[in-house]
Amino acid sequence: MIQEPALPPGWEMKYTSEGVRYFVDHNTRTTTFKDPRPGFESGTKQGSPGAYDRSFRWKYHQFRFLCHSNALPSHVKISVSRQTLFEDSFQQIMNMKPYDLRRRLYIIMRGEEGLDYGGIAREWFFLLSHEVLNPMYCLFEYAGKNNYCLQINPASSINPDHLTYFRFIGRFIAMVRCTAVRSLERAAAKEAGYTDSDLQWMPCL
Repeated sequence: MIQEPALPPGWEMKYTSEGVRYFVDHNTRTTTFKDPRPGFESGTKQGSPGAYDRSFRWKYHQFRFLCHSNALPSHVKISVSRQTLFEDSFQQIMNMKPYDLRRRLYIIMRGEEGLDYGGIAREWFFLLSHEVLNPMYCLFEYAGKNNYCLQINPASSINPDHLTYFRFIGRFIAMVRCTAVRSLERAAAKEAGYTDSDLQWMPCL
C-alpha cells in the first residue's frame, strides 16, 4: 500500500458529502481544494492564483446550483390582515409543511388585494419582524438598557404556546434568508460595484 506524504503542520484533509477531497489550513482558518504538499499541485504552479480562482468559482456555482435545486415550483400564498398580522402569519405558516415554505412567496393583504411583485412581501417581512418583538407575546427582551441586542425572555414560558411560537419564528427567519436577504445582498453588492468573485470576502450571516 502506497502511503501519501504527510500534510504540512496545521493542515487537515477532509471530504465533502459528495466525496470531493479538500484541505483545511488551521493556521489561517481557510479551506482549499488545492493540495498543499509539494508536487501535489493540480494543474498550476505553486503560488499561481489560477487554482484558487477556479476552486472558488466552482464552489460558487455549485452553491448556486444547490440553491436552485432546493427551490420548488409554483408559489405559496399567505393571506393576512394588518390588524391580526402576527396571528394570521403564525397559523398559516405553522400549518404548512416545511418544504412548501421553499416555494416562491405570495403575500395577500386582505382588503388590499393586488399583484405582489415583491413589494408586499418585503412589507410583510418588515411588519412581522417588528411584531415578533411585541411585549405582549413575552418572547424576547433587550439584553440591556443601552444594548439593542435581543435575547430570549426568561419569562416566555408564561405563554403556554411559547415553544410553538419560537418554532414559528425559526421558520420565519429561514424564509427571510431564502427570499428577502439573498436578493438584498445581491442588490447591495451590485450597487457597490462588487462582482461575484468579491462575494468570497463577504461574511456569511
